[in-house]
Amino acid sequence: MKSIREAKIEQRRRRQRAFINTLGRVSLVAALTLFTALPSYPWTYYSGASVGGDGTVYGWGVTDVTQPGMYHTAYVNATLTSPKGRVANNGQVQATSSVREDLSLPFDATDLGNYLVSTGHSGFCHSCNCWLFANCGSGWSANDAPARLVPFDYKPCAPNGVGPMQPLNNQDVVDCNGDVLQTGWDGVNRNLMYELVDGTGAPYVGAYHIAESFSNFQKTPSNSGLTQPQARNADIPAYGLVGDYQYTGYKYPTYLGSNEYVSYTQSFTVTVGGTTYPLTTIVTMSLGNFSGTPEDNVKITTP
Repeated sequence: MKSIREAKIEQRRRRQRAFINTLGRVSLVAALTLFTALPSYPWTYYSGASVGGDGTVYGWGVTDVTQPGMYHTAYVNATLTSPKGRVANNGQVQATSSVREDLSLPFDATDLGNYLVSTGHSGFCHSCNCWLFANCGSGWSANDAPARLVPFDYKPCAPNGVGPMQPLNNQDVVDCNGDVLQTGWDGVNRNLMYELVDGTGAPYVGAYHIAESFSNFQKTPSNSGLTQPQARNADIPAYGLVGDYQYTGYKYPTYLGSNEYVSYTQSFTVTVGGTTYPLTTIVTMSLGNFSGTPEDNVKITTP
Protein backbone atom coordinates (compact mmCIF):
# COMPACT_ATOMS: atom_id res chain seq x y z
CA MET A 1 0.00 0.00 0.00
CA LYS A 2 1.26 3.46 -0.92
CA SER A 3 1.74 6.14 1.72
CA ILE A 4 -0.14 9.45 1.75
CA ARG A 5 3.03 11.23 0.69
CA GLU A 6 3.45 8.95 -2.28
CA ALA A 7 -0.15 9.47 -3.24
CA LYS A 8 0.19 13.27 -3.07
CA ILE A 9 3.31 13.20 -5.19
CA GLU A 10 1.63 11.04 -7.78
CA GLN A 11 -1.39 13.33 -7.76
CA ARG A 12 0.81 16.37 -8.24
CA ARG A 13 2.54 14.66 -11.15
CA ARG A 14 -0.78 13.80 -12.73
CA ARG A 15 -1.93 17.41 -12.45
CA GLN A 16 1.33 18.61 -13.97
CA ARG A 17 1.00 16.19 -16.87
CA ALA A 18 -2.62 17.21 -17.32
CA PHE A 19 -1.64 20.89 -17.41
CA ILE A 20 1.09 20.19 -19.94
CA ASN A 21 -1.27 18.13 -22.07
CA THR A 22 -3.91 20.87 -21.92
CA LEU A 23 -1.36 23.52 -22.80
CA GLY A 24 -0.19 21.40 -25.69
CA ARG A 25 -3.72 21.11 -27.02
CA VAL A 26 -4.28 24.85 -26.72
CA SER A 27 -1.02 25.57 -28.53
CA LEU A 28 -1.90 23.11 -31.28
CA VAL A 29 -5.31 24.71 -31.84
CA ALA A 30 -3.69 28.15 -32.01
CA ALA A 31 -1.10 26.90 -34.48
CA LEU A 32 -3.74 25.28 -36.67
CA THR A 33 -5.77 28.47 -36.65
CA LEU A 34 -2.71 30.48 -37.60
CA PHE A 35 -1.76 28.26 -40.54
CA THR A 36 -5.26 27.91 -41.93
CA ALA A 37 -5.57 31.68 -41.90
CA LEU A 38 -2.48 32.13 -44.10
CA PRO A 39 -2.86 32.03 -47.91
CA SER A 40 -0.95 29.34 -49.79
CA TYR A 41 1.85 30.27 -52.20
CA PRO A 42 3.45 27.83 -54.63
CA TRP A 43 7.14 28.17 -53.86
CA THR A 44 8.81 26.17 -56.61
CA TYR A 45 12.18 24.99 -57.84
CA TYR A 46 13.10 22.91 -60.87
CA SER A 47 15.75 22.24 -63.52
CA GLY A 48 15.75 21.53 -67.23
CA ALA A 49 17.87 20.75 -70.29
CA SER A 50 17.60 20.91 -74.07
CA VAL A 51 19.63 20.73 -77.27
CA GLY A 52 19.79 23.77 -79.55
CA GLY A 53 19.68 23.99 -83.32
CA ASP A 54 23.47 24.12 -83.53
CA GLY A 55 23.96 21.17 -81.18
CA THR A 56 24.67 23.26 -78.09
CA VAL A 57 23.38 21.59 -74.93
CA TYR A 58 21.63 23.93 -72.52
CA GLY A 59 20.86 23.41 -68.85
CA TRP A 60 19.15 25.59 -66.27
CA GLY A 61 17.83 25.79 -62.74
CA VAL A 62 15.02 27.97 -61.36
CA THR A 63 14.02 28.88 -57.80
CA ASP A 64 10.85 30.92 -57.21
CA VAL A 65 9.81 32.04 -53.70
CA THR A 66 7.62 34.94 -54.77
CA GLN A 67 5.04 35.97 -52.17
CA PRO A 68 3.21 39.33 -52.23
CA GLY A 69 4.14 41.59 -49.33
CA MET A 70 7.13 39.47 -48.30
CA TYR A 71 10.85 40.03 -48.80
CA HIS A 72 12.31 36.71 -49.96
CA THR A 73 15.62 35.83 -51.60
CA ALA A 74 15.89 32.91 -54.04
CA TYR A 75 19.14 30.97 -54.59
CA VAL A 76 20.18 28.40 -57.20
CA ASN A 77 23.43 26.63 -58.00
CA ALA A 78 23.38 24.64 -61.28
CA THR A 79 25.93 22.33 -62.88
CA LEU A 80 25.83 20.89 -66.42
CA THR A 81 28.04 17.83 -67.00
CA SER A 82 28.74 16.06 -70.30
CA PRO A 83 29.16 12.28 -70.70
CA LYS A 84 32.94 12.72 -70.83
CA GLY A 85 33.11 15.12 -67.91
CA ARG A 86 33.02 18.58 -69.43
CA VAL A 87 31.44 20.88 -66.86
CA ALA A 88 29.64 24.21 -66.91
CA ASN A 89 29.04 25.90 -63.55
CA ASN A 90 28.77 29.58 -62.63
CA GLY A 91 28.50 29.09 -58.88
CA GLN A 92 25.50 30.06 -56.79
CA VAL A 93 23.38 32.97 -58.01
CA GLN A 94 20.64 34.80 -56.11
CA ALA A 95 17.92 37.36 -56.66
CA THR A 96 14.90 38.78 -54.91
CA SER A 97 11.86 36.46 -55.15
CA SER A 98 12.91 34.48 -58.22
CA VAL A 99 16.18 33.50 -59.92
CA ARG A 100 17.26 31.46 -62.95
CA GLU A 101 20.74 30.19 -63.81
CA ASP A 102 21.52 29.20 -67.42
CA LEU A 103 24.45 27.06 -68.56
CA SER A 104 25.62 25.62 -71.88
CA LEU A 105 28.22 23.35 -73.45
CA PRO A 106 29.05 23.48 -77.18
CA PHE A 107 28.43 20.54 -79.54
CA ASP A 108 31.18 17.94 -79.54
CA ALA A 109 30.82 14.88 -81.79
CA THR A 110 33.22 12.97 -79.54
CA ASP A 111 31.16 13.69 -76.42
CA LEU A 112 27.63 12.43 -77.14
CA GLY A 113 25.07 11.00 -74.75
CA ASN A 114 23.33 12.06 -71.55
CA TYR A 115 24.15 15.57 -70.38
CA LEU A 116 23.19 15.88 -66.73
CA VAL A 117 21.89 18.97 -64.95
CA SER A 118 22.09 18.98 -61.15
CA THR A 119 20.83 21.93 -59.13
CA GLY A 120 20.61 23.06 -55.53
CA HIS A 121 17.84 25.43 -54.46
CA SER A 122 17.22 27.57 -51.37
CA GLY A 123 14.75 30.23 -50.32
CA PHE A 124 15.19 32.73 -47.47
CA CYS A 125 12.59 34.90 -45.71
CA HIS A 126 13.91 38.20 -44.32
CA SER A 127 10.77 38.80 -42.25
CA CYS A 128 11.30 35.78 -40.00
CA ASN A 129 15.04 35.62 -40.70
CA CYS A 130 14.62 31.96 -41.56
CA TRP A 131 15.05 29.54 -44.45
CA LEU A 132 11.90 28.58 -46.30
CA PHE A 133 13.86 25.61 -47.63
CA ALA A 134 17.59 25.00 -48.04
CA ASN A 135 19.79 23.00 -50.41
CA CYS A 136 16.92 21.14 -52.04
CA GLY A 137 18.11 19.27 -55.12
CA SER A 138 16.64 18.65 -58.55
CA GLY A 139 18.00 17.24 -61.79
CA TRP A 140 17.35 16.75 -65.49
CA SER A 141 19.11 15.34 -68.52
CA ALA A 142 19.31 15.79 -72.29
CA ASN A 143 20.65 13.11 -74.62
CA ASP A 144 22.27 14.55 -77.75
CA ALA A 145 23.32 11.20 -79.24
CA PRO A 146 21.70 10.04 -82.52
CA ALA A 147 18.43 8.32 -81.66
CA ARG A 148 16.09 7.92 -84.64
CA LEU A 149 15.18 8.92 -88.16
CA VAL A 150 11.98 10.91 -88.58
CA PRO A 151 10.18 11.79 -91.84
CA PHE A 152 11.28 15.15 -93.22
CA ASP A 153 8.96 17.33 -95.30
CA TYR A 154 10.82 17.47 -98.63
CA LYS A 155 8.17 18.90 -100.92
CA PRO A 156 9.91 18.50 -104.30
CA CYS A 157 9.85 14.74 -103.95
CA ALA A 158 8.61 13.48 -100.58
CA PRO A 159 6.02 15.74 -98.92
CA ASN A 160 5.89 15.00 -95.18
CA GLY A 161 8.76 12.63 -95.80
CA VAL A 162 6.82 10.11 -97.88
CA GLY A 163 6.57 10.51 -101.64
CA PRO A 164 3.68 9.24 -103.77
CA MET A 165 3.57 5.64 -104.92
CA GLN A 166 4.88 5.39 -108.50
CA PRO A 167 3.58 2.56 -110.71
CA LEU A 168 6.23 1.92 -113.35
CA ASN A 169 5.72 0.50 -116.83
CA ASN A 170 8.99 0.50 -118.77
CA GLN A 171 10.00 3.65 -116.84
CA ASP A 172 13.08 4.76 -114.89
CA VAL A 173 13.38 4.52 -111.11
CA VAL A 174 14.52 7.99 -109.99
CA ASP A 175 15.35 9.09 -106.44
CA CYS A 176 14.86 12.50 -104.80
CA ASN A 177 18.27 13.68 -106.05
CA GLY A 178 17.22 12.98 -109.63
CA ASP A 179 19.61 10.03 -109.88
CA VAL A 180 18.42 7.17 -112.09
CA LEU A 181 18.53 3.92 -110.14
CA GLN A 182 17.04 1.62 -112.78
CA THR A 183 16.13 2.16 -116.42
CA GLY A 184 13.18 0.58 -118.22
CA TRP A 185 11.60 -0.79 -115.04
CA ASP A 186 8.29 -2.52 -114.47
CA GLY A 187 7.04 -2.44 -110.90
CA VAL A 188 6.58 0.21 -108.18
CA ASN A 189 8.68 2.79 -106.34
CA ARG A 190 8.27 5.23 -103.47
CA ASN A 191 10.79 7.88 -102.38
CA LEU A 192 11.34 8.79 -98.73
CA MET A 193 13.22 11.55 -96.91
CA TYR A 194 14.42 11.46 -93.31
CA GLU A 195 16.09 13.68 -90.75
CA LEU A 196 18.25 12.29 -87.94
CA VAL A 197 17.28 13.51 -84.47
CA ASP A 198 18.82 13.01 -81.05
CA GLY A 199 17.33 11.73 -77.81
CA THR A 200 15.53 15.03 -77.18
CA GLY A 201 13.98 15.12 -80.66
CA ALA A 202 16.27 17.95 -81.82
CA PRO A 203 17.95 17.60 -85.25
CA TYR A 204 21.38 16.03 -85.02
CA VAL A 205 23.76 18.60 -86.52
CA GLY A 206 27.00 16.66 -86.94
CA ALA A 207 28.27 14.48 -89.78
CA TYR A 208 27.70 10.72 -89.48
CA HIS A 209 27.80 7.37 -91.27
CA ILE A 210 24.50 5.55 -91.67
CA ALA A 211 23.91 1.89 -92.55
CA GLU A 212 20.66 0.05 -93.21
CA SER A 213 19.76 -3.60 -92.74
CA PHE A 214 16.81 -5.76 -93.76
CA SER A 215 15.03 -8.63 -92.06
CA ASN A 216 11.80 -10.67 -92.19
CA PHE A 217 11.92 -10.85 -96.00
CA GLN A 218 9.00 -12.72 -97.55
CA LYS A 219 7.77 -13.02 -101.13
CA THR A 220 4.58 -14.16 -102.79
CA PRO A 221 4.49 -16.53 -104.54
CA SER A 222 7.38 -18.39 -102.96
CA ASN A 223 8.97 -19.07 -106.37
CA SER A 224 8.90 -15.38 -107.34
CA GLY A 225 12.05 -13.91 -108.81
CA LEU A 226 11.82 -10.84 -106.56
CA THR A 227 14.76 -10.43 -104.18
CA GLN A 228 15.53 -8.71 -100.87
CA PRO A 229 16.91 -5.19 -101.29
CA GLN A 230 20.67 -4.79 -101.05
CA ALA A 231 21.67 -3.10 -97.80
CA ARG A 232 23.52 0.16 -98.37
CA ASN A 233 25.42 2.71 -96.30
CA ALA A 234 26.36 6.36 -96.77
CA ASP A 235 28.28 9.25 -95.24
CA ILE A 236 25.93 12.12 -94.36
CA PRO A 237 27.41 15.62 -93.99
CA ALA A 238 26.59 17.95 -91.10
CA TYR A 239 22.97 19.16 -91.26
CA GLY A 240 22.36 16.61 -94.05
CA LEU A 241 19.22 14.62 -94.83
CA VAL A 242 18.80 10.90 -95.56
CA GLY A 243 17.07 10.03 -98.81
CA ASP A 244 15.71 6.54 -99.37
CA TYR A 245 13.70 4.67 -101.99
CA GLN A 246 11.73 1.46 -101.93
CA TYR A 247 11.14 -0.20 -105.27
CA THR A 248 10.60 -3.70 -106.58
CA GLY A 249 9.88 -5.29 -109.94
CA TYR A 250 11.74 -6.39 -113.04
CA LYS A 251 13.62 -5.06 -116.00
CA TYR A 252 11.19 -4.53 -118.88
CA PRO A 253 9.77 -6.54 -120.70
CA THR A 254 9.41 -8.84 -117.66
CA TYR A 255 6.28 -7.90 -115.69
CA LEU A 256 5.12 -8.39 -112.13
CA GLY A 257 2.55 -11.15 -111.80
CA SER A 258 -1.02 -10.25 -110.90
CA ASN A 259 -0.39 -11.25 -107.27
CA GLU A 260 3.37 -10.93 -106.86
CA TYR A 261 4.84 -8.87 -104.02
CA VAL A 262 7.38 -8.75 -101.21
CA SER A 263 7.44 -7.60 -97.58
CA TYR A 264 10.34 -6.86 -95.24
CA THR A 265 11.56 -4.77 -92.31
CA GLN A 266 14.23 -2.07 -92.46
CA SER A 267 16.37 -0.79 -89.58
CA PHE A 268 19.35 1.55 -89.23
CA THR A 269 22.54 2.25 -87.33
CA VAL A 270 24.56 5.47 -87.19
CA THR A 271 28.27 5.71 -86.46
CA VAL A 272 29.92 8.85 -85.07
CA GLY A 273 33.51 9.04 -83.88
CA GLY A 274 33.91 5.27 -83.84
CA THR A 275 30.76 4.71 -81.74
CA THR A 276 27.76 2.99 -83.34
CA TYR A 277 24.25 3.96 -82.27
CA PRO A 278 21.33 1.66 -83.17
CA LEU A 279 18.40 3.85 -84.19
CA THR A 280 14.92 3.11 -82.88
CA THR A 281 13.27 3.76 -86.25
CA ILE A 282 11.71 0.69 -87.83
CA VAL A 283 10.23 0.71 -91.35
CA THR A 284 7.95 -2.09 -92.53
CA MET A 285 7.14 -2.44 -96.22
CA SER A 286 4.93 -4.46 -98.52
CA LEU A 287 5.17 -3.68 -102.20
CA GLY A 288 4.40 -5.17 -105.58
CA ASN A 289 1.25 -6.24 -107.35
CA PHE A 290 -1.67 -7.15 -105.09
CA SER A 291 -4.41 -8.90 -107.06
CA GLY A 292 -3.77 -6.66 -110.04
CA THR A 293 -3.29 -3.42 -108.05
CA PRO A 294 0.21 -1.90 -107.75
CA GLU A 295 1.02 -0.94 -104.14
CA ASP A 296 4.03 0.37 -102.24
CA ASN A 297 3.02 0.41 -98.56
CA VAL A 298 5.38 1.96 -96.04
CA LYS A 299 4.89 2.15 -92.27
CA ILE A 300 7.46 4.19 -90.33
CA THR A 301 7.64 3.62 -86.58
CA THR A 302 9.72 6.07 -84.53
CA PRO A 303 9.49 5.09 -80.84
